[in-house]
Amino acid sequence: MRYGIFADIHSNLEALQNVLKQLKLLGMDRYCCLGDLVGYGPHPNDVVEKIRSLENVTVVAGNHDYGSVDKISVANFNQYAQEAIAFTKKQLKPENAAYLASLPERFVGDDFMMVHGSPLDPLNEYLLTPEQYAANEGAFTKDICFIGHSHIVFNMSKKETGPVEVHRLIEGESIRVEKGVRLVVNVGSVGQPRDGDPRAACAVYDTDMRRITIYRFSYAIPAVQFDMKRNNLPHFLVERLAFGH
Repeated sequence: MRYGIFADIHSNLEALQNVLKQLKLLGMDRYCCLGDLVGYGPHPNDVVEKIRSLENVTVVAGNHDYGSVDKISVANFNQYAQEAIAFTKKQLKPENAAYLASLPERFVGDDFMMVHGSPLDPLNEYLLTPEQYAANEGAFTKDICFIGHSHIVFNMSKKETGPVEVHRLIEGESIRVEKGVRLVVNVGSVGQPRDGDPRAACAVYDTDMRRITIYRFSYAIPAVQFDMKRNNLPHFLVERLAFGH
């Protein structure tokens, strides 16, 4: 089985379309989306409808998804995120809002689990440090946990004995899935990377090869920026797409 795993699309249709195109060429059997379909970008309905159209996809909710349909408060979101949420709320069709509201916070499969943020706090926690891993350890129900939320591609690994190791991942890098080793893999962001690489990020999990591989794909950033400007989204959000920060 080959899973195409991605997160944090953030209403960026151009990025999503190319990621799905490239993953199809790589021969995916199933897709997994780790939340934040909307927020920040200019194409909320198009993105939700594209994900809804996939026959073989599993999706969990992100904080921007729930924030856009009033399932959580956005009072703690920064100013730019709140402005984008206000735009998203005005744009969302009722059926797409209902879809976002219906998304679960967690998914547990045969050999992996997936959440947007962390097992303990699926919507909000940025799981980044060994200390946070330790706090979440009792909540891991599988040896592989895929996450998003921070928009940074990295993994944490821990053997049955020994420390938690944190490692930033680059394009083409693979992680070997080994018995007795727990993995937390952040697959980065499709629509708004923040690790210094503006290309869309995703991962492929090949269960037969027991490997998780990171991929980066370019997309038409200026076209998305044009649509963001046309919809009066914050200038900061427009500019950051080009730099990956």
